[in-house]
Amino acid sequence: MLYPCRRKHVNTHSIDAHDVINRNTKIRPLPEASHLTKFSISNLAHSVIKADYADWTPRKKYSFLRRMEELAMTMIYTTMFFPCSCELRLRQGKSHAYADFTQTSYSGRTGQGLAILRLTERYGGGYVGRFDKVVQCDVSGGTSPRTGPSRSPDFVFDTGNNTWVIAEAKGAFVKPGGKPNFKRPLREALQQVRCGIQRIKGRKCEGCAIGSWIREIKDKTHEGTVLLEVDYPPHGLPSSGGSGKPPHGGEKGDEAVEPPAYAVRGANYASWLRAMQLFGPAERLLGRHAEEEDHSLYLVNLKGRDLIFRYIHPDFERGFRAVGFVMRRRRWWCVIPVIGMFKDTFDVVRTAIQKRSPDLLSELRPREMGAMEYEFRGGWIGGSVFPDDTFFGAVWVHPLRELPAEPFHIRL
Repeated sequence: MLYPCRRKHVNTHSIDAHDVINRNTKIRPLPEASHLTKFSISNLAHSVIKADYADWTPRKKYSFLRRMEELAMTMIYTTMFFPCSCELRLRQGKSHAYADFTQTSYSGRTGQGLAILRLTERYGGGYVGRFDKVVQCDVSGGTSPRTGPSRSPDFVFDTGNNTWVIAEAKGAFVKPGGKPNFKRPLREALQQVRCGIQRIKGRKCEGCAIGSWIREIKDKTHEGTVLLEVDYPPHGLPSSGGSGKPPHGGEKGDEAVEPPAYAVRGANYASWLRAMQLFGPAERLLGRHAEEEDHSLYLVNLKGRDLIFRYIHPDFERGFRAVGFVMRRRRWWCVIPVIGMFKDTFDVVRTAIQKRSPDLLSELRPREMGAMEYEFRGGWIGGSVFPDDTFFGAVWVHPLRELPAEPFHIRL
């Protein structure tokens, strides 16, 4: 099995919101794990890219592409996570090497990715939009003036069952023997979720705060790598106990809005089109003006389904084969990271763009999330498939053979 497709898990603990908000209660020792969140490394990389491009802005176009290339190489060469453990663990010394001050933001981005994986596993939807972009009706990446610092949550998650989940993610890499504070970031996350729920009207909304703390492989602390989830209470947050004051409310100047039903799905597919470097179609999907352009992609049939994809690394598009190499079955293989979408879903998105009818996205139904490994003549393709039919992975092919994929040219 290709390493990016190997299964990992994280112990998931459900924490009561009252215990998090009340300053006089403790949540350690943690209750027994209520669930094992299972995924592959490619699923995790896929969800991190979804989180990254949900917050895409035009001025960060090339930095986002570079971050995606780095993430793909990290996934393929297993430079961050220990490959031989079933539990998600960092390699020795990586809690310091990938700390946020190194400017990679891997700990926070990994926390957002794990939150999306947990929400996808729990609710089954897979459609994710950045909260600020959805409520401002500006999911294209523009900015709106604010009267103060943002306390908005990270995501709006469309479950596919007429329910939106407002979610805030926290994440950290823990140094060996460390005892991180769980309550403070979870309390802040719940307050951000509260602000988010107050700002959306006309939709059935639930809330969830998710925090993940990832440890190194040789860290013998009994807690291990943990994922803590706190559901927002249906009747709101209780008072904070010790101070007697209620938690922080909404921000001054933030008015309630009623986004259209397709807003989250539109943001979801627009962000993935940008990840596929289809910037014009992404703008048009969101109702903004952009000229039609010719795009060159690739098409391959995998077990009866057509996958449309693009190479992530620009050098491969220019004819260079040495993007990366791995040894498998006593042979060297050229590794090409790819990103794409299955054609039947891509056709629905293309129709929504051409007819300027983003409400057509509501006809899509989520599928199951999984890790795919498929052998074709001359190599393998493996990676992650999300319920929204997006794909992220890599192709393993002999350096002297051509990839058995057909060119796919569209004007969109």
